Amino acid sequence: MRKISNQFVLGLTFICGCLQLSLVKGDDERIAAIVNKAVDECTKETGINKEQTNLIMADAFELLGEDHFSHEMKCFLLCFHRSVGVIDADGGPIEKPFMNFMEIRFSQKKDKIMPALVKCRKVVEADPCEHVFKFEMCMAHTIEGDKWDV
Repeated sequence: MRKISNQFVLGLTFICGCLQLSLVKGDDERIAAIVNKAVDECTKETGINKEQTNLIMADAFELLGEDHFSHEMKCFLLCFHRSVGVIDADGGPIEKPFMNFMEIRFSQKKDKIMPALVKCRKVVEADPCEHVFKFEMCMAHTIEGDKWDV
């Protein structure tokens, strides 16, 4: 089983709640199955390797430069976000589930999420993989207080 950060699993747990999955005691395995299914499907779809998958699933985008991500890794991110219901078919955030997910990922910086979302919605890329990747990088860097130009 792939190593998945606790914050990421918590965020996905909330997303699954937003997707109206009933979460009761003992559903941790089901959440892990949803995450693992998305990871497996998106890994297969994009052809990235385990090391690349682990880098993405570590959820530390603000610590990495763009040169760490191949186009296939960016497409994995697009696929994964679509699979768990955080973004729409066009790659734009579905506001409520996306906001809630970000509040879990950045629980100590909730006040920075909406301003980051307003700023990062201005990211425009023709390639949907690039778009989602740059949007995610913008969100992570902006919330962390790093300078990030749109």
